[in-house]
Amino acid sequence: SYSEPAKSSADYKTFMFSFDKWNQSPSSRIYVNGEIQRSGFTIDYFKGTVTFDEPLTPYDSVKADYNFRWFSDIELDRFMSNAMHLVNLWPPVSRNISLYNLDDRFIPLVLYGAAVDAIRSMMMSLMFQEPQMVFGGPEGAKAFSQQLEALKKNYEETWNKGIEQKKNGSYAGLMKTISTPEFALPGGRSRWFRYLFSSGA
Repeated sequence: SYSEPAKSSADYKTFMFSFDKWNQSPSSRIYVNGEIQRSGFTIDYFKGTVTFDEPLTPYDSVKADYNFRWFSDIELDRFMSNAMHLVNLWPPVSRNISLYNLDDRFIPLVLYGAAVDAIRSMMMSLMFQEPQMVFGGPEGAKAFSQQLEALKKNYEETWNKGIEQKKNGSYAGLMKTISTPEFALPGGRSRWFRYLFSSGA
């Protein structure tokens, strides 16, 4: 976000911006009345606020250039978890699968699935006015959404091809054989029991 005007608190010391989760990098710049500030303030990168050591006046204009993360850590974890559980819907299936013990061969599937979920969520966000402003307004957001749609389709195709091949993976440790006696011939059951008792089993 470039040259975004801030909203002031009642005491004119803390100024709030539209987006939180700022990247902690030198690219963040704070301006007061058009002049860049080098000191005299503290940035809360998690909340997206700037607090000045001394209060400003109602006539002062505060703006900022900053980069920010679109998704929180919790949202990214949810995308990964959703993809992992979707992968485990197709055989071979393990009840103990998690992000910590995920088979290496399934990692690409989880990453592609999470990417599709993230892109879908971002496209949903671009339907609202405030996120649209990051991309220059409704027209810019629409153009970007079309690019995301093409990228999502590409990822979905790769995801579907991977899911189709999952059934050809190893089933080792996921299956067991249970043998049961069959008594298809006359007298078969009695012969089996006579053998069982006579053998001392």
